[in-house]
Parts: sequence; structure tokens; C-alpha cells
Amino acid sequence: MTTATIKPENNGKLSNYNRTVFPISQITIKFEDSIRPEESYTQQSLESLAMSIHYNGDELINPITIKSIGVNQYEVVAGRRRFLACRDILKLETIQAKLIDVAEDSIFEIQFAENEERVNWTDYDYAKAIEILKSKNKSLHEISATLHKTLDWVKKKSQHINTIKELEDSGATYDLIKNLTTSEIGLMSPLNKEQKLLLAREINSFKGDPDPLTVSEIKNRIDAILKSNKTQKKKSEPPKEKTPESAKKKTSKPALKKETYLIPETDLEKIANTKKLISSLTLSLESKKSQITKLTQQVSELNKDIQTKTKDLKTLVAKLRRSK
Repeated sequence: MTTATIKPENNGKLSNYNRTVFPISQITIKFEDSIRPEESYTQQSLESLAMSIHYNGDELINPITIKSIGVNQYEVVAGRRRFLACRDILKLETIQAKLIDVAEDSIFEIQFAENEERVNWTDYDYAKAIEILKSKNKSLHEISATLHKTLDWVKKKSQHINTIKELEDSGATYDLIKNLTTSEIGLMSPLNKEQKLLLAREINSFKGDPDPLTVSEIKNRIDAILKSNKTQKKKSEPPKEKTPESAKKKTSKPALKKETYLIPETDLEKIANTKKLISSLTLSLESKKSQITKLTQQVSELNKDIQTKTKDLKTLVAKLRRSK
């Protein structure tokens, strides 16, 4: 087995950097410090990547990165998706890999650099990266330097992960929260856990829709929830004793404002299905209108043709009469 030694390209942080082929059976994979959870590696995404790798002769253009954890035992540092595609979909026995000998504190920096370069990162991914760095006792300033972001940016993403934890505690899945932006998450801060979860579901139900919820619409929903909270609180308070004077000055009751509540998840599905049906019917109606317009044009042309033929026939009859 031939090994090519390559000089490190990150200011000497990698003390050893080898590219070679390793038995897949000797390589393990963990998700504890992974930015994206295990459930994000879907069968569909792995099959798509596997097709690309197979087209390239079952070889990786960009080898995975591994570290040694014992004699002939290795662990994936970067390239989890490529590893899973080769192991679980293509069922390969070997895989191209770069073996690194690097300090434990620098491993996450390598993972971050490789993933940010190849993956379209969401706000959720950045927030999870900050959470992992915090768990390694990194200060906000150190995190800012590691991620090459401003301190204010890091603080906002830290608030993002706090809300994400609340949603996860309330039963939110990765698919529900992965596409929520920091702006959307930030607006939820005045709500309780249950209200945040309901609002997250509603926001997510409009993701990918031609007309998604705007920041202004989300704010309106939150304002309605907060007003509803105040109304409920007033109803639960014991009534105040009225003095004779205050009773005399009593005016007519103000009209009750319509309370707005978040739509339950089951109703959101019905609404989404109804929207699809309306869209389908609209397209069908437009098609029918177009057909009717064409038929109307054809009828008009036929009428003109009949009038022309009738005129020609009258002319012919007149000629025949004169010839007699």
C-alpha cells in the first residue's frame, strides 16, 4: 500500500498529514461533537452522494479525514457523509482517507473549515458549532476567532441555540428547527415553550411556499399571542370591588376585540392541502378560460365564413335568374 506524504497547509497545525487507503472496518464514526445530528444524514442524501462516488470509480475526489485512536483503529474527523455513503450504500471495503496527527483542541477547527467549505450552512449549523465550542470551555472571543465572525454575531447565534434547546425540550425534531433563521428565532423570545413550538411549526409549514411568512407577519402573530395572554390573565384575576362613585361613572362596555390564536398543527396541514387544491383548481380554471377563448375565436371565424358563403350563394342565384 503506497502512502503519499503531503506537507500541511494550515500554518503547521497538522503535524502529520498522510493520504492513503484504509479498511472501512477499522474506522468508526461518532456524532457527539457533530454539528449536524445523525438524523440529518438521510437515506436519500446518502444515495445521491453514493451515485456520484460510484460514477467516479468508487473513489473520493476529496478523501475523508481520520485520526488514530489505537492500533489499526481510526475515527472519522471530517467527511461523515462520504464515509456513510461508502460504508452503508456502496458497501465498500476500503476508503481513501487523510490520516492526521493533531491536538484534540484543533479537531473541531478542521471539521469546521472542511464543512463550511463544502456544505450550505444554515443558522442552525452555526448555532450548533458555537454550542460545541462552548462545551469545550471556549470563551465568546475565542469562538469569534475560531469561526472568523464578529463578537456580536456570535452573541446572536448563542441566543439562537438557547431557543433551539427549548424547542427540542418541547419535542421539536431536527426537520422542524433546521431551517429556522436567527431572525425568526429572535422574535420568539417573549413566548413560552409551548407557544414557541406552535409558532415554529407554523413558520416551518410555510417554508418553501411561494408566499412564506414575512418577519412582519410573524411579529403580528406574536403580538396577537401576547395580547391573548394578557386577556387570559385578566380573566383569571378576581374582580375588583367597585365603589358607588366608580359605579356611577361606569360607561358602556367596549367592544371585545377578536382574539387571535396560533393554528394547531393538524389544521396547518389542512390549510396547506387546501392551498394546494385551490392552486390546482386555479390552474384548471385558467386552462378552461383559455380553451373557451379559443373556441369563441373559432366560432367567430366560422360565422364570418358562413356570411361569406351566403353572400356568394346569393350572387350565384342572381346570375342564374338573369341568364334565364
